[in-house]
Amino acid sequence: LLLSPVEIFGERGLVSSVRLERNALSGKAEARRASGTGSFEDIPCSILLRSVGYQSKAIPGLPFDDARHTVPHSAGSVLKTPDGERETGLYVSGWLKRGPSGIIGSNIACGQITAMSLLDDWGAGRLGEGK
Repeated sequence: LLLSPVEIFGERGLVSSVRLERNALSGKAEARRASGTGSFEDIPCSILLRSVGYQSKAIPGLPFDDARHTVPHSAGSVLKTPDGERETGLYVSGWLKRGPSGIIGSNIACGQITAMSLLDDWGAGRLGEGK
């Protein structure tokens, strides 16, 4: 069951309930997104904790998209220039690759795509000796 908080209710600074919207997953396994369905549920509560907000940080020496908080890539192969020149032997996966999205299955599919890029490079002899 996928739910997202959309509204908090209370009086005099005290929370009394939270409204949640049911979500449905859509998209390919490696790029699934949760979208609201328009169906809501109110749950009584007296405390509410915020525990979301992941944001990747730049890694020194690695290209980084400050707007998306991801590493620019093509199928997991890191791009060193905006025109698509690849950084040989450098790969990225997970949220650093695509941003904080998806479910466990999304991470598996994401990693498989990156692994295929690495294997393609190795099979084509692009990785060289000792890389």
